[in-house]
Amino acid sequence: MKKTILIIIAFGLSYPNSYSQKVYKQGNKVYLECTIESGMPSYSVTNDSKCVGGIASNKKYRNGDISINSYATENDKVYEKLEIDLSDNLNASSATMDWVTAYNGCKAKSDAGWRLPSQRELILMFIFKPALDSIFAKIGGSSFNGTYWSSSEKSATKSWTFNFIGSTTFTNDKTSTYIRARCVKEVTL
Repeated sequence: MKKTILIIIAFGLSYPNSYSQKVYKQGNKVYLECTIESGMPSYSVTNDSKCVGGIASNKKYRNGDISINSYATENDKVYEKLEIDLSDNLNASSATMDWVTAYNGCKAKSDAGWRLPSQRELILMFIFKPALDSIFAKIGGSSFNGTYWSSSEKSATKSWTFNFIGSTTFTNDKTSTYIRARCVKEVTL
């Protein structure tokens, strides 16, 4: 029995970075890594970009600005490595906004490739909220606080949101203006 436990412990210690998704910072950038190698199921991770040149590109997107009656990213997979924006302040006058403002605000950030996270990506950020908030506090970012828009849509007029205080996911009308946005950017491994 003792020999079995020692073998298990030795095996676990010999692979300290295996099989764990991770949140980390490099300089003033914060990353969420969810690769197959880190333990994510292969059917839930993709390295197929949801953005090309800052414009979302999949079968439900149209080029250019998205309108209230458009559909956005699908929710079936998460991108394998994401840079997470340091704050919710896309809109200079308020931290909250409607879905179209959030979508276009992410897309219009100064360097290309930013987008709204999918519902599943938001849920992963919630799982890592303590680590993310700790990193944000150290480098001048803002903690997750309230309800956030996702790019995952329920219909032409509703989008999925995630509440970081109540740990719930639900749909909201895209015209609701009390919801925050935290942009993400896909990072090639």
